[in-house]
Amino acid sequence: MQMTEKLIWTAIIGGLYLTTLFWIAVSNRIPDSFTRAEFYRSASRPVGAIFLTLTFAATLFSAWFVIGVPSFAHGNGIGVWPYVFLGDVLGVLVMYLVGRRFIELMYSGALAESPIKLLFADKVTRLGYLCIVAVLLLPYLALQILGAGSLVSAASEGILSPAIASGVVLLVIWVYSTISGIRGIVISDALQGSLIFIINVILGVSVVYWIGGLSGFLEQVRAVDPKLLDIPGPNNFFTFPVFLSFFVAVTLIPVSQPQFLTRYLLLFSDQTSQAEAKSNLARTCFGMGFAFSVVSLPILLTGLGGRVLFPDIETSDTLITQILTVYAPEFLFSVFVVAVVAAAMSTIDSILFSLAQMFAEEVTDSGAETPNPEAGSLLVGRMFVLVVASIAYGFSLMTSQAILYLGALAFSATLVVVPAILFGLFVNRDNAVWSRTLMFSPLMIYLLMKSSGWDRIAGFDASIVALLFGLVLFVVANGQKQAS
Repeated sequence: MQMTEKLIWTAIIGGLYLTTLFWIAVSNRIPDSFTRAEFYRSASRPVGAIFLTLTFAATLFSAWFVIGVPSFAHGNGIGVWPYVFLGDVLGVLVMYLVGRRFIELMYSGALAESPIKLLFADKVTRLGYLCIVAVLLLPYLALQILGAGSLVSAASEGILSPAIASGVVLLVIWVYSTISGIRGIVISDALQGSLIFIINVILGVSVVYWIGGLSGFLEQVRAVDPKLLDIPGPNNFFTFPVFLSFFVAVTLIPVSQPQFLTRYLLLFSDQTSQAEAKSNLARTCFGMGFAFSVVSLPILLTGLGGRVLFPDIETSDTLITQILTVYAPEFLFSVFVVAVVAAAMSTIDSILFSLAQMFAEEVTDSGAETPNPEAGSLLVGRMFVLVVASIAYGFSLMTSQAILYLGALAFSATLVVVPAILFGLFVNRDNAVWSRTLMFSPLMIYLLMKSSGWDRIAGFDASIVALLFGLVLFVVANGQKQAS
């Protein structure tokens, strides 16, 4: 098979990226003298604000954010921008409040390598949380795996099938995350976050250039369809209930997603004072807010500008591929492919590692540190990652339509655990009765609505209804504590 220029560039850039990734892993490998605390939260070496900003951002900027949001804007107009931009910026405030509370709990002596040990004294609640998020996030993991594998397969021009490419991506993730632990993941996140940040800005600016510049941009979009610049948009998608549901889901990511919870523990190290940890958190949140402010607009420009360039494509999901294939030089196409795969890998390894971290500490059931990282909880964690990754890989072999539906469903469904987390953080982590009630009651509401086919009430998604029900219980539980 003759190698095209695109394939050559993809092989070169992809090879450089993988080489850098494994150099990071080997450079930060966990020696035998390291403890579980070092493997899971870098206890002896503090993580700086820049790396914290990039690892939080890379965890959030999944492949869907890079490809899905522009495609969404292409089909549904400007309404995608307020909920992404405002939701992410308000989410930074949520992240700050939650992060401060995590720091206070850590410095109060409730030391743990797993965030759920800080949140819930009750083991049933902890295991319930772990089972809920593991099951709910499997389709979302599968969506990321499918996206990464499909891109690698396309970039290889058929040399690798999507199934084989997905397997290779997962193997790479498992190897470098188990070699280096959380510190290697954080540094690779910094690489991935920087790459995806830069390429999004470049693509947004390039799309504006390709349609003739910023002058007259809105007029060109309006000429295609005036409703693109209005809410609820050309397909009447962004009704108030739908818009609010998306907005709440994005805003509460710092609470609902387990990969965020585990990263709060990175604010704390054996050499960091409480004041330093809170200062680190403030700088990280400022960096996150700045990053979202800068990157959200180019993503919107890519989607709306793509509608001008390709007003008649059958499915918006192919928008980025169409833009890069027709307009971008081979080099930029290859860089974007590697960047999107990097974004997917960052999300995948973050979720897998956070689940392994929580699972390992529950199974080994001790706060004691093991002197050998290859034994005990570390080995359990590594094997757990492999098992969950294998199950998610099996999900990714389903039809793409089913994966897209289940992945979107899973992302919003994690809202059901928010009331219990807020209770453990801000009210009483030791109250087992209320912890269990707040963990399982919203889940039951969600499952009952979904199983009955009653997906919405007054236009609001079942996950929002379940969240509101849980928050009402949260207010009642807090009121009882105040009264006592």
